[in-house]
Amino acid sequence: MIKKIFFIGCCLFGTSLDAAQLIARPIKRFVERAFGINANEPLITTPFFPTIENLNTVTLNRIALPENDVSFVSVTELAHMSYSNTLDEQGAFLGIKGADQHYKESWLVKKGVQLLANEPVFIYSRGYAGAPQPESPKNDRRQPRGLCAIPKRGGGIVTGYQWLKNDIINGQCIFFDYPDTRSYFDFGLENDRKCLDAIYNEVVNQTQDIVFFGNCRGSKALLHYLATSQPEHVKAVILDAPFMDLVQFTQEIGKNYGKRIPFSKDIAYKIICYWHPSYRLEDDLRLDDLKHIPKDIPIFIGHLYHDALVSDQLMKDMVHALHTSGHTVYLLVLDDRTKSHSRLYQIKQFQQAVNAFLKEYNLPHNPVLAEEGRFLLQYAQHSARHPEHWYIHKVA
Repeated sequence: MIKKIFFIGCCLFGTSLDAAQLIARPIKRFVERAFGINANEPLITTPFFPTIENLNTVTLNRIALPENDVSFVSVTELAHMSYSNTLDEQGAFLGIKGADQHYKESWLVKKGVQLLANEPVFIYSRGYAGAPQPESPKNDRRQPRGLCAIPKRGGGIVTGYQWLKNDIINGQCIFFDYPDTRSYFDFGLENDRKCLDAIYNEVVNQTQDIVFFGNCRGSKALLHYLATSQPEHVKAVILDAPFMDLVQFTQEIGKNYGKRIPFSKDIAYKIICYWHPSYRLEDDLRLDDLKHIPKDIPIFIGHLYHDALVSDQLMKDMVHALHTSGHTVYLLVLDDRTKSHSRLYQIKQFQQAVNAFLKEYNLPHNPVLAEEGRFLLQYAQHSARHPEHWYIHKVA
């Protein structure tokens, strides 16, 4: 499609086809890397039916640091094991190092959903993945960069690990992969809802205290899932950089990344819609849909001030819609020019406020970080109630 556009344009302006190819080739490479698109990926018309197995689902439980020598696997190795069916019944050990580079904690990772009964579980909903697999060389120029660099297979583990090592997850947790292929990616709508439903239905057979957390598209998928499926056993939700519909999202892409490109706002939308036919604008999330989220679920939202993909005004509108419809909402706004969209888990203030939020609702948390975040949580509550006068926390 992209090549055809440039061929036609060059012909209209009297440029040769050879020149058109020279122009189209770098544009094609840019689009592939920017949006995680593989131009050779076929389109599959059969529906996607999620299962615990084909979602590469794994369960992590914290265990005491082994006294004897244990072979800890790396995150990349663990991600590969999750989709290559080499994770055996005994599972694998994932170690997390402290600032002194010594292991501070260890986690036992098992395939599927294998939970401790009557204990809360964290379920992670990841963002869009555009890279083929976690072991792809980082210097491979064909691989997508930035937000799309998450691997399609094992990406739930690779990105969920960041929340784990930054002390945001302090209890048993589940990581999984959405089907981010050309055919099935629908920007957090029906296919993603079915994935979350498959995980949820399996989890409630083992424990009924669930904490959802996610970032970027994963946050949007959670909002859509909560509004449409209205699950009963969700104790809290933590969202990093949520947004609403694809039109708004691509408007921000065009405004912030395509200022010198004519019609950039429309181009980004058209490319994504063409390449991912499962997306339907008429089914996308609207502000009015948020009122259908169960009112007894407290929601914590983290927002990066002047986020390049989620406007400040949209965040205010979302929080206002939630608050006025009777939800308990917290909004933490952080100003950190060194961080990009959906990377708040790297910021200490976010870690502190989230742990204070978890403590507030008697959920697993880091007590030191929770104590440090007490006042941040109060500011976040005020910002959600009065988004037009929100507090902006400058990160030094």
